Amino acid sequence: MTTEQTNDVTAPTPSTVDEAMGEVLGELSNSATLAQKQGEHTYPEVDPDEFLAELVSLTAQLKTLKEQSEVRIKNKMSEIKDHWFKYGKGFEDRAQSDIRNNTDGSKYVDYAYGRASLRKIPSNPSVVIDDPETAEANARLLIGPEAVKVTLNRKVLLDKFKETGEELPGTHVELSEEREEFYPKRPTQEIEDE
Repeated sequence: MTTEQTNDVTAPTPSTVDEAMGEVLGELSNSATLAQKQGEHTYPEVDPDEFLAELVSLTAQLKTLKEQSEVRIKNKMSEIKDHWFKYGKGFEDRAQSDIRNNTDGSKYVDYAYGRASLRKIPSNPSVVIDDPETAEANARLLIGPEAVKVTLNRKVLLDKFKETGEELPGTHVELSEEREEFYPKRPTQEIEDE
């Protein structure tokens, strides 16, 4: 069972609570099944009101734990975003410098808690509609209704350009520049508090 320590109060995570409830229900089910097989049908006498009152209380406690866990998860996500905002650019600059200094020419660098890499994003053509009315009329005439929806279907226009090599009147094709993007890989091992 995993727990998180905050302000000297140990609170289980939502998944931990679910796991624990599953274990308890599993044990109860196994105990009941075993008792039935052995012919043991003796149960202690229970006041229904007391039983239900305790069940309501335990359920309310569980709900409170889940709500507290959700708040703590949101707070932790906020801390992670703040960490990226404060230190992410510095990390990226350092990692890119380390990658450029790789003597083997690789586009990644491994650190103790993860990997940072550069990935090549290929150049991609896209149709730019300069004159929507002209482009729509020509798309209907030269390609057909599948090229025109409520707006022009840029994929169909691009496919036609790739097929014929000709730009449709009222459009032109732009080619994005090839570039590299920075991709840090999240840690693969949990960082433990020391």
